[in-house]
Amino acid sequence: MKKFLLFLCCALFILFHVALNSCGKDSGGGEENLSFSQNTEEKTDEIQEIAAEVKILPDIPDNLDFDGYKFRIFYRSAADGDEYWAVHDIYSEAENGDAINDAVYNRNRYIEDKYNCEITAIPSTSTSAQASGVKKVVAAGSDEYDVIFTKASYVPGIITANCVLDLNKIPYLDFEKPWWDKSIMNQLSIMNKSYAAYGDILATNYNTFRVIMFNKVLIAEYELENPYDMVRNNTWTIDNFYNMFRNASKDINGDGVMNEKDLYGFLIQKGASMAFYYSADEPIIKKDENDLPLLYAGGERSLQVMEKISEIWSAKGSVMFDSDYSHLSVGFTAQILQQTFEDNRGLFYGEVLDLVAYMRSAEVALGIIPMPKLDGNQKDYISYGDGWCTNLILIPVTNSNPERTGAILEAMAAESKYTLLPAYYDKTLKSKYARDDESEEMLDIIFKTKIISIDELYGWGMHSTIQGSLENGKKDFVSAIEKGTARVEKNIDKTISIMESLN
Repeated sequence: MKKFLLFLCCALFILFHVALNSCGKDSGGGEENLSFSQNTEEKTDEIQEIAAEVKILPDIPDNLDFDGYKFRIFYRSAADGDEYWAVHDIYSEAENGDAINDAVYNRNRYIEDKYNCEITAIPSTSTSAQASGVKKVVAAGSDEYDVIFTKASYVPGIITANCVLDLNKIPYLDFEKPWWDKSIMNQLSIMNKSYAAYGDILATNYNTFRVIMFNKVLIAEYELENPYDMVRNNTWTIDNFYNMFRNASKDINGDGVMNEKDLYGFLIQKGASMAFYYSADEPIIKKDENDLPLLYAGGERSLQVMEKISEIWSAKGSVMFDSDYSHLSVGFTAQILQQTFEDNRGLFYGEVLDLVAYMRSAEVALGIIPMPKLDGNQKDYISYGDGWCTNLILIPVTNSNPERTGAILEAMAAESKYTLLPAYYDKTLKSKYARDDESEEMLDIIFKTKIISIDELYGWGMHSTIQGSLENGKKDFVSAIEKGTARVEKNIDKTISIMESLN
């Protein structure tokens, strides 16, 4: 009977999609973008189709019973009072009317009831979820955690210390399923080993991608082209962006110097230059046919991109950098930029999407658009996920029952696709963050092609080398890359050697 019902559901699913396609639904076809990873899949299409899909169930036996087992998740929390990058997708004590909180609560109750387990959360002492703490627990052979959710930039150090399991070997985990982000997973893997996972169970990771916000009132006052139309018309490029903001600054208080009281064409963190590099579809690392990382940076197009970004970072009278006003900040220096933008003194503001949430009560008329392309020949707008902000999923080698962990984690991820992800993307991101219909449209474009930097995460060095060259004002691109190449390639080889020795 079960087989018949499964067959019937699959048949209905196929017929439903055939009907949709016959009515002219765009299948979203086209050539794959292989610049950053192979087999790129577009999660945005899946998000938009969730409501129309027959729910896909994970390949987990219905009769699994874990006898009340407490499933322990160590996660990056806000225990130190810093709410910015804590993981909010894991645990909720009760419903409170917030869409994300309630989706987490109901997902967990569903998993607990179905598999007779109890999901428990163990918070870190800070949002950083210190890697040293994880390593210490694992080195002691202590089975304290079933799963770890921690900051992406700490993950490689945990992996190379042989602290976590290859997720491809964990029973029930199926990374071909739509609740895992195949594109990001491919970017993270080395030698076809996957020690870290990324998917719908961490829906709020979408907040970590860098975007451009603009002030709609100032755009109108300066009689500039509508940025939404530029994105649609494929003219939202680095050059056009630069030409729009470079003459927009004003010495409002008339003291003859540009300071925190004035109006700027562009507000940006000083250390965010690489967001432009990656959005120009210029990778630092590519993979070969054996999933081995290869250094790619330094070609003609790479240098062209660096030259254009350098022009932006050199436009000091037009750009307000957070680090120039760190002495005025009582906390996160980006708050200076946020306040400037909220006060209608910034034409453009580059930040991670999460900062939009912190401006929900602000009266500024803001729009959200992707980071610019290099030029009109570039296929897609590309969004870069900041390694400091993004969170990833690990299973420690001290886990005493990986099979049980795989079943519960896969079930949580699957249920998140139909509960947590819509709560975040539709009910929160589009309904609360976006201020207009155009921004909702832009969000779908922003998340069509997402990348993270494996060089940044593993600290091989070319990401930081290029960043330093972009931000020092010397335009020493060629020499910096040449000097760094041998060191970076040595670091890559060292990582590969370690990975070969891991299980």
